[in-house]
Amino acid sequence: MQFPLIHLNGTCSDDLLANQCDIARALRDALEVMAANGPNARDYYPLEAGAWERAREQHTARLSAIKAVLADVERMAEYLAAGPHDQLEMRKAQ
Repeated sequence: MQFPLIHLNGTCSDDLLANQCDIARALRDALEVMAANGPNARDYYPLEAGAWERAREQHTARLSAIKAVLADVERMAEYLAAGPHDQLEMRKAQ
Protein backbone atom coordinates (compact mmCIF):
# COMPACT_ATOMS: atom_id res chain seq x y z
CA MET A 1 0.00 0.00 0.00
CA GLN A 2 1.33 3.42 -0.87
CA PHE A 3 1.19 5.58 2.23
CA PRO A 4 1.33 9.36 1.89
CA LEU A 5 4.16 11.42 3.29
CA ILE A 6 2.83 13.92 5.79
CA HIS A 7 4.58 17.26 5.22
CA LEU A 8 3.95 21.01 5.45
CA ASN A 9 2.85 21.50 1.82
CA GLY A 10 0.45 18.56 1.81
CA THR A 11 -2.90 17.80 3.37
CA CYS A 12 -2.72 17.79 7.16
CA SER A 13 -2.74 14.39 8.81
CA ASP A 14 -5.93 15.15 10.76
CA ASP A 15 -7.84 15.77 7.50
CA LEU A 16 -6.39 12.67 5.86
CA LEU A 17 -7.34 10.57 8.88
CA ALA A 18 -10.85 12.06 9.01
CA ASN A 19 -11.32 11.18 5.32
CA GLN A 20 -10.32 7.57 5.91
CA CYS A 21 -12.64 7.35 8.92
CA ASP A 22 -15.52 8.69 6.80
CA ILE A 23 -14.79 6.10 4.11
CA ALA A 24 -14.57 3.29 6.67
CA ARG A 25 -17.89 4.33 8.21
CA ALA A 26 -19.58 4.32 4.80
CA LEU A 27 -18.15 0.89 3.98
CA ARG A 28 -19.34 -0.51 7.31
CA ASP A 29 -22.80 0.90 6.64
CA ALA A 30 -22.78 -0.68 3.18
CA LEU A 31 -21.76 -4.04 4.64
CA GLU A 32 -24.56 -3.88 7.19
CA VAL A 33 -27.18 -3.11 4.54
CA MET A 34 -25.84 -5.76 2.18
CA ALA A 35 -25.71 -8.41 4.90
CA ALA A 36 -29.34 -7.69 5.77
CA ASN A 37 -30.43 -7.87 2.14
CA GLY A 38 -28.88 -10.97 0.65
CA PRO A 39 -30.55 -13.08 -1.99
CA ASN A 40 -33.78 -14.80 -1.00
CA ALA A 41 -34.31 -18.33 -2.31
CA ARG A 42 -37.96 -17.48 -3.12
CA ASP A 43 -36.71 -15.15 -5.85
CA TYR A 44 -34.67 -17.86 -7.56
CA TYR A 45 -36.55 -21.18 -7.31
CA PRO A 46 -38.40 -20.72 -10.64
CA LEU A 47 -35.02 -20.54 -12.38
CA GLU A 48 -32.70 -23.41 -13.16
CA ALA A 49 -31.24 -25.54 -10.41
CA GLY A 50 -28.41 -23.84 -8.57
CA ALA A 51 -29.52 -20.27 -9.37
CA TRP A 52 -29.99 -19.32 -5.72
CA GLU A 53 -26.68 -20.90 -4.73
CA ARG A 54 -24.90 -18.90 -7.44
CA ALA A 55 -26.63 -15.70 -6.35
CA ARG A 56 -25.64 -16.37 -2.75
CA GLU A 57 -22.01 -17.05 -3.74
CA GLN A 58 -21.91 -13.84 -5.80
CA HIS A 59 -23.37 -11.87 -2.90
CA THR A 60 -20.77 -13.34 -0.57
CA ALA A 61 -18.03 -12.39 -3.03
CA ARG A 62 -19.28 -8.80 -3.12
CA LEU A 63 -19.28 -8.68 0.68
CA SER A 64 -15.73 -10.05 0.71
CA ALA A 65 -14.59 -7.41 -1.79
CA ILE A 66 -15.97 -4.60 0.36
CA LYS A 67 -14.38 -6.15 3.46
CA ALA A 68 -11.03 -6.15 1.63
CA VAL A 69 -11.41 -2.47 0.75
CA LEU A 70 -12.39 -1.72 4.35
CA ALA A 71 -9.25 -3.50 5.59
CA ASP A 72 -7.12 -1.31 3.30
CA VAL A 73 -8.86 1.85 4.50
CA GLU A 74 -8.37 0.80 8.14
CA ARG A 75 -4.70 0.12 7.47
CA MET A 76 -4.34 3.60 5.98
CA ALA A 77 -6.14 5.09 9.00
CA GLU A 78 -3.79 3.25 11.36
CA TYR A 79 -0.83 4.69 9.47
CA LEU A 80 -2.25 8.21 9.60
CA ALA A 81 -3.02 7.90 13.32
CA ALA A 82 0.55 6.78 14.09
CA GLY A 83 3.30 9.19 14.98
CA PRO A 84 6.07 10.13 12.52
CA HIS A 85 8.48 7.46 13.80
CA ASP A 86 5.88 4.70 13.46
CA GLN A 87 4.85 6.01 10.04
CA LEU A 88 8.46 5.73 8.88
CA GLU A 89 8.63 2.14 10.13
CA MET A 90 5.34 1.29 8.40
CA ARG A 91 6.60 2.74 5.11
CA LYS A 92 9.80 0.71 5.40
CA ALA A 93 7.81 -2.48 6.05
CA GLN A 94 5.67 -2.21 2.94
